[in-house]
Amino acid sequence: MFVGALKAVAPILVLMLVMASIANHQHGQKTNIRPILFLYLLGTFSAALAAVIFSFAFPSTLHLSSSAGDISPPSGIVEVMRGLVMSMVSNPIDALLKGNYIGILVWAIGLGFALRHGNETTKNLVNDMSNAVTFMVKLVIHFAPIGIFGLVSSTPGNHRFLHAVGLRATAGGTGWLYAAGGAGG
Repeated sequence: MFVGALKAVAPILVLMLVMASIANHQHGQKTNIRPILFLYLLGTFSAALAAVIFSFAFPSTLHLSSSAGDISPPSGIVEVMRGLVMSMVSNPIDALLKGNYIGILVWAIGLGFALRHGNETTKNLVNDMSNAVTFMVKLVIHFAPIGIFGLVSSTPGNHRFLHAVGLRATAGGTGWLYAAGGAGG
């Protein structure tokens, strides 16, 4: 349920935040985009380099099931580019429902530039919607400990551990009730 909530709120969050930030940008306002892009590229290449180094330092084998052989990879760069372009021009509602972030970003950027010339009340509405979605994300994040406990408890290897913890908690609670009952009676 926790993962489902995160997956549900992420696409609309991306749409609203990107759209609001582009719509409310004032001409001549400093954006600091260069350091952000530099850090993004540095992080991406550093992660790729670390992955390559660790894959050579600690080699591992991957055992695929027989059904994985049925999947055919793209035949070439043309097919990959066609898929990318088709993702970019998808229906915005369909992009939100399926989590097509390329389509969501294209629509958010387009709507942001279109709303840049809109009325201040429209920009305020977009800001208010962005704040509302951010509030929903904060609400989901506040329930993160419960969600992570659910993820951990649903792992098959942890059932014995959680069962033992549950038995100890039950025994401790029963002992406490017994001691409290004996002391009061």
